[in-house]
Amino acid sequence: MSEVIVVTSGKGGVGKTTTSAALATGISSRGRRVLGIDLDPQGNLGFCLGLSSSDMSTVLDALKGKLPIQEAIIRTEYCVEPFNS
Repeated sequence: MSEVIVVTSGKGGVGKTTTSAALATGISSRGRRVLGIDLDPQGNLGFCLGLSSSDMSTVLDALKGKLPIQEAIIRTEYCVEPFNS
């Protein structure tokens, strides 16, 4: 069964990205698959999970129809198993 966890606030600097990264890492470390969706234009969640922001596709690219959503999914060391399995 899937669960959706949303971390949101209109105010900046309240720890949304840090909380999201900690949740994704913690849940993944327990053997669960996690899909973190970073809608921040700066890509800070990806950075917190060890990604480099240079030359990678984003959710925004997929939402604009520039590429299929599968091409915007980037695996990190926290990925327990392939997303499509």
